[in-house]
Amino acid sequence: MMKTLLKIKYTMPYIAYLVEKFPNMVIEKSEISGLIESFCKSDLHASHLERLIKAMANNKDFNIFEEIVSIMMNKEDLSREVMEVVFQNIFHIDQFLREIKKNLQSKPSARIIKSTRKVLETLNGTIRQLLYSSSYFEAEKIVELEVMNSIYNHALEFKIEEINDCYLYAAKVKNFRGVEEKKNKQFEIAKELFQQALIFLSKVKNPNTRQKLLVLSRSSYTKQLLYQHEEAFHGFEQLYKEIVKFSLSLNDLPEKGVYEASVYSLVEKSNHYKELLESSLDNRKYLNIFGIRSSMAFVLELQGNYQGAIDVYQEFYNVQHSLENSKLRISRSLRNIAQMNKLLGDVYLKDMQYSEARKCYVDTLVAAGKLLNFNKKVRGSIHPMNMGISKFISRILGSVRKSFLKQAKLEADKVTKQFLFDRADLIHNECIKNSLYEIVRWKDTINRKIPQYEGEKKANIKFY
Repeated sequence: MMKTLLKIKYTMPYIAYLVEKFPNMVIEKSEISGLIESFCKSDLHASHLERLIKAMANNKDFNIFEEIVSIMMNKEDLSREVMEVVFQNIFHIDQFLREIKKNLQSKPSARIIKSTRKVLETLNGTIRQLLYSSSYFEAEKIVELEVMNSIYNHALEFKIEEINDCYLYAAKVKNFRGVEEKKNKQFEIAKELFQQALIFLSKVKNPNTRQKLLVLSRSSYTKQLLYQHEEAFHGFEQLYKEIVKFSLSLNDLPEKGVYEASVYSLVEKSNHYKELLESSLDNRKYLNIFGIRSSMAFVLELQGNYQGAIDVYQEFYNVQHSLENSKLRISRSLRNIAQMNKLLGDVYLKDMQYSEARKCYVDTLVAAGKLLNFNKKVRGSIHPMNMGISKFISRILGSVRKSFLKQAKLEADKVTKQFLFDRADLIHNECIKNSLYEIVRWKDTINRKIPQYEGEKKANIKFY
């Protein structure tokens, strides 16, 4: 009866349903094998295979995973859809990979190696989808499977480089988990997870160019998460230079000029660089030279080296402006320049270096003014972002006023003290009016020299 039904394609879903509902139903092994093979050969029936797997997964008399792998290795390559059905359950993944390991233990054929590559590629896709859906715990269960270590050793022996991508994803999973624990104030757990990420990265052997660069990127980011800022910065710096060398087919780089606009332009036009990004799927943003340079600036910011970060962001802005780069990048660079100058000004203000603080605040206003005019030109004068920039300018003017007031309270000379209080009052009025179209009014107020003080910086504020 079963043999007859198996020959009728539209009955197969019903057979799967019967096996699921009545798992102890007497069916010959050959009939089950035929049913599995029929499901595996057609993507249309892949979803029904899930019922069969659930029904047979704990059957001691019949190893359904062995049968599926056997079909894949010897008869018919499994479609990606079939493997995705198997990979929906951590127990099923474990059992399936154990069968893969058995096939790799003896001298595998070219077909077995090819099929193993496809399995690991699909497994990486499963992990990637779990990361997309923020299912970090589920993804972690996969990368922690004990069987992966055995497969790793065999994969190295037979040069199956897809195993390297498994460990790159494993490190990514650990970092995501660590960031989550960090948000929950579980700092020791987070630290342990970040260290586990570095261990996974150390397992990557004989990587191709893409994998080598991703290891460098991921390890630098992990060290950033571990507050190893010096190592993180040098890692991102090395990554940038390695990508430039690869893109331009160079063995060495000149000591100077590697961050000039001409270098960025050559790299972006390079076919090597384009192919690298195209082959990197969801990891391409980690190999983007503009993104890497931003990471370097961000690490400097984390170190409290605001001037260093300002220098990088300013150079970055100049490059983007000269290359007529994307509007989003230019806008982001101006915002970063303004923010870093503001932070540096706050440091000087706290240290009672009021003149230096005002220099930074003026530079902040310069960048904010450029950003405002840029947004008005690109996005329109009524764009909501303009209101945010306007409020930011008001806060900076408030910080300038605060610097005048603090300095006035410490000033012994009555004339100078009154001068400082007057400047504070004028700035207060400008904060209320926020005359964004008459910048000269508050620019002159800030720049006017204070009696008995020399060397006050005069800001050359131009908005273009």
